Amino acid sequence: STPYPLGSTTPSQLEAPRVVAVTSTSVRLAWSPPLEDGGTPVLGYALHGGAIGGPPRLLYDPLVEGSVPEPERRNHSAHGLRPNSTYVFQVACYNAVGRSQFSVLARATTAAPAPALSGAQPLAGPLRGGTRVRVRGGDLAFGRVYKGRFGEQVVPATRGSGADEATARDGSAAIHCVTPR
Repeated sequence: STPYPLGSTTPSQLEAPRVVAVTSTSVRLAWSPPLEDGGTPVLGYALHGGAIGGPPRLLYDPLVEGSVPEPERRNHSAHGLRPNSTYVFQVACYNAVGRSQFSVLARATTAAPAPALSGAQPLAGPLRGGTRVRVRGGDLAFGRVYKGRFGEQVVPATRGSGADEATARDGSAAIHCVTPR
């Protein structure tokens, strides 16, 4: 006697997980259930991942962790990742018969870290009206694209020119953005 119906098989291979959100140190993933459950209900999911070129490691599997299986949970956030790095992820599911094959790999690249700022001038003023705002920071690099947020509007920021182009004594550089009209 088997603990599952005669003729049952492992679930079908899942599609690659979807990248839902990315920050500089985390990736949120979601996935769909298998097209075929193998004739017995899905008990849970296993997610593996790692830096591209490195070995994949277990990121989420309630059975291995000794947790209660969560067959309805189909998302996970991987935290503690390195900024501006590419990672790969794959997911599998299991039922009473066993585990499906792992999905094909999904890729995600974490965002670059936000630059550290040392000051902004003016610190207060009208949100509208073309006020020029000067921002200083040690991590501002030439050739990078920056944006300034004023209320709900986002405007491009440009690297300073002329006297502003020179690096300050504290090692910081300057960018400028103009409040939207």
